[in-house]
Amino acid sequence: MKYVCVTLLGAHKMYGMDLFFNHISKLNTPPSEIWISTPKRLYDVFVSGYNLDIPIKHIHNPDDKGDDKIPSTTAAREVLRQEIIKSGYQWSLWLDNDILVPPDMTDQFIDYLDQYTDLVWVHSFHAYRLGDGKEKRHGLGSSYIHRDLLENIPFIECTFRDVGFGDDFLWIRIVNSFESMGWINSLHGPLFDVLHLRKDGTVVRMEEFT
Repeated sequence: MKYVCVTLLGAHKMYGMDLFFNHISKLNTPPSEIWISTPKRLYDVFVSGYNLDIPIKHIHNPDDKGDDKIPSTTAAREVLRQEIIKSGYQWSLWLDNDILVPPDMTDQFIDYLDQYTDLVWVHSFHAYRLGDGKEKRHGLGSSYIHRDLLENIPFIECTFRDVGFGDDFLWIRIVNSFESMGWINSLHGPLFDVLHLRKDGTVVRMEEFT
């Protein structure tokens, strides 16, 4: 199966690159390419020196400043979406670079496709509780997305009553609205046993957040 792995990188998450690439390179069914959306200065310092068997491609939207602000993350995801549309890839794996994947992750995904031939999205979110008791979920941190969705739903941002919304936050809700009307078929939940790399260097299972 051919697919592309895409990720967006900001200066606040460069600590995860070594382990991120290590886990991607060990996938039993690796991606054909890895596309990284980040400013050129960050790519040159933190990414360009890696030598993998999987080709790495740099992509950048000028509106992406390399931080964790909504305009940057939205721009980074949108340029990845547009590049996928221009490519021949039917499936893309969207990974945050602090998410570490198991070797059989793509094999499990292919099994899902065999069971549900009309899937367009496999969204492996992992819910966990923050210190204040509120639930948080990684957005598209571990998702396989079919190009049919990406062709029709852009990554956008908006501000409503001084609250900013953007990138995967709005995208997920638009897709969910289509699903609720029975237009698409997708899978949701902790579908893959992924790990989370924290800034302090510790690696934990998502279940430990719960």
